[in-house]
Parts: sequence; structure tokens; C-alpha cells
Amino acid sequence: MSSSPPIPLSLFDLLHHRLGSSVQLIRCTKATLVHFSHSLEDLVLRHQLAAIIFTGFQESSHWAQETARYRALADVVQQICIFAGGSLPPESNVRELHVTLSGDDPLRQEWFLGIFSERFTAILCGQDRLIPFEDEALREFDTIWSFTPAVINEVLDLLEHVVAQYRPDRVELLRAARQKIPHIAPDPVLVTELTGELLRYEETLNQRLQRSSRALEQQLAWHEQLTEALVHDLRTPLEGVNQTIAFLREYTDLDPATIAEMLDMAALSVNNLSGLVQLILDANRLETNQFSLQYAPIAPQQLIDRALRAVQPLLNLAQLQFISKIDAQIRAVVCDGDLMVRVLQNLLGNAIRFTAAGGQVTLEMSETKPGWVQIRLLDTGIGIAPEAIAKIFERYYFTGSGERRSGGIGLYFCRLAVVAHGGQIRAESRVGVGTTIIILLPLRQG
Repeated sequence: MSSSPPIPLSLFDLLHHRLGSSVQLIRCTKATLVHFSHSLEDLVLRHQLAAIIFTGFQESSHWAQETARYRALADVVQQICIFAGGSLPPESNVRELHVTLSGDDPLRQEWFLGIFSERFTAILCGQDRLIPFEDEALREFDTIWSFTPAVINEVLDLLEHVVAQYRPDRVELLRAARQKIPHIAPDPVLVTELTGELLRYEETLNQRLQRSSRALEQQLAWHEQLTEALVHDLRTPLEGVNQTIAFLREYTDLDPATIAEMLDMAALSVNNLSGLVQLILDANRLETNQFSLQYAPIAPQQLIDRALRAVQPLLNLAQLQFISKIDAQIRAVVCDGDLMVRVLQNLLGNAIRFTAAGGQVTLEMSETKPGWVQIRLLDTGIGIAPEAIAKIFERYYFTGSGERRSGGIGLYFCRLAVVAHGGQIRAESRVGVGTTIIILLPLRQG
């Protein structure tokens, strides 16, 4: 056995000095160190190796995450020595040795795992780079590792010396266990097994990266589509306000009735603009479950009248016939009235936009089966292509073009609002014939 180095010499410094330029330092995160450590320990557990294990993980708070693993290892190995800062819990059996490192011990800034067995020896050591991090898993380490028996023997000397300083009562037992394990070249079967595990893990990470990249590409595409839709939807009410202001500035001798009419048009544009902004905000709140529903009974006709009030000018302008049919058995719908009114306003707005002059929009409400109210909105518009029908309620999905462009945030908001009520929403359509939106809501007691 070689002479023991003093405690101030860190395990990382020893390895770095011993291996020199023959092994390149690898910069990795704590998450990577944890996975590599677990992969090495799993070899011991799977093959029931009578090994000696030295492991250090900086702070004893990490112990809570590793308790079951270390105690399972203690049932298999000859000795497992666990080093950490702070206090550690009681040892589970004689094979388990806990070493609480002092505050100035360099080992407190290192993450290490040394495994010594008849079939393989390995040492993994990372030195904390001590730079700020946002997540504990992203803490960075300069890392070095080796399977070389001679190098690992020197590591064993150092760690045995540390145990002698902190736990002299246990050092003879550790030395006796060490004498039983020869230092031989790693078993190629186990090295192959370890390499296979690391390759599988790398492939898993690669697949996750590919999925994340595709998701990011979709998010960027959604962002571009949403920006285009918002520019389109915001321009119309803004132009309405600007035209009103320009008209009033140019014609200063207008009669009060004309001025009032122009101001009403400007107010409608501002309300539409405000409604769009609120729609985006509420869709985000519904998506993240931060929207608190205010349930109250509301008469079906009142629900329809409130929704119709905002779109009546559009109906008149488009020269469409509106028909409502309400099952007399439905006295009240218990829901968040404001939210469901906005759902119907959005659906009515889409129906009007896609239906030519002289067409018809029908809103029906009935109890199709016990405990459920069904709302059907039918139009005689241009319809929706079969390949789009299943996607129109998705986030920022768009159909149509130009002035007859729909989807985006509106239908997505409708789906979120209906689902928040415990309901369902779907669409049926035939191109050139029309579209039917079907909402099912559970009937609740008021």
C-alpha cells in the first residue's frame, strides 16, 4: 500500500495529477453524474458483486433521494462508505459506513463514486465548478473517470486515509475487506453492459431532443400564425376607429344623429378589440387551470339573447336569417353565464363570417339524454374540409383565408371553456352545405 496523502488533497486533484493529459476532463451536469453513478451501481446490484463502494455527493440533503439505493447496495457489497457534508442518518448495518465531512474538506465540493470488485473497478469524480445555476440538476462539474486498477488503487489509499481520520473505529474492517479484492482488468462483459446502457440513455436523450425540436418548430409556426391572425383581427377594429376619427375631423358640421352613429361604430370597434385581447388572456388562464368558473342558473333564452346582442349588427349586415329553438323542458342552464355567452358569440361570429347573404343560422337547445343539455349551432355556409374538421379546435389552427379566415384562438378558447364545464364540443360539416357545432354540457342543480 502506498503512503497516504494528507486530507487537504482532493480526490479530483489526485486523479487529475495522476492521469494528466491521458484523460480529457469532461464538463457535465449533476443530472449526468447521477445517471452515470446509478448505471455503475446497477451493475453491482444486477450481478450481486461483493464490492467495496465509496461515494460522496456533497450535501447530506441528497441522502433522502438515495436511501433505498444505498441500503440495497449495503445488502450486497462487502462495504459501502458514504461521504457527505452535514449530518447523516444512522447506518443500516455493519456494511454501511457514514462519514460526515468537515466544512473545509475539499471532498465536500466533489461528487465521486469508486467501485472495487473482482470483475471491475471504476472511479468517477466531478469537481463542482461553483458557478450559479437555475436548477440543482444543472449544477456543473469538471469530471474525470477511469477503469485503470493502478490509479484506482491510489484512490483507495486516499479514501482509506479519510476514513481513518473521521472514523478510526471502522478503518480496520475496511482494510480487511480491501485485502479480499484483487485489482484486475475490467470484465469485458460488464464493460459492454455498461456501454450499452450509456448508449441506450444517449439514444433516449436524442429522441427527446428530436421531439422537443419538433415541438419547438410547431410552437414557432403557431407563433407566426397567431401573429398573422392577430394582425388581421386587430387591424379591422383599429381601422374602424381611425376612419371614424378621420371622418369626424373632416366633417365638422355633422348633425348630432350622424355624430352619435359614428361614435357608436367606433365604440363597437373598440369593444371588438377589447374582446379579442380578453379572449387571448382567458384562453391562457383556462389552459393553465387558473380560471375560476362562477356557476349560476341562467335561462336558455337569456343565454342566447346575450350572445346574440353582440353579433346582431353582423347578422343584419350579412343579411342572414337567425332562428332559435329551445326545448321547453329546459328551464335553466347552470354554468358560468359570462363564459358561455362568449363561447356562443365566437361560434355565431364564425357562422356569420362563413355564410353567404340570404343564408340561415340556427341555434338549438335540447336535453338529448338525462343530465345533459345539447346546444347545436347550424349554418348554411361554405363548410369545412374533411381533413380540417378534426383540427379546428386545436390551438391556433386556422381555416379559410382572407376575410373568411377562422380558427386561431377563438375555437380553441371555445373548447377550453366547454371542457372546463365538464362538457364536450365537436363539429360536423359538409363542404358547400354548412357546418354544425355541437356542445354537450352537464345539467347541474342551481
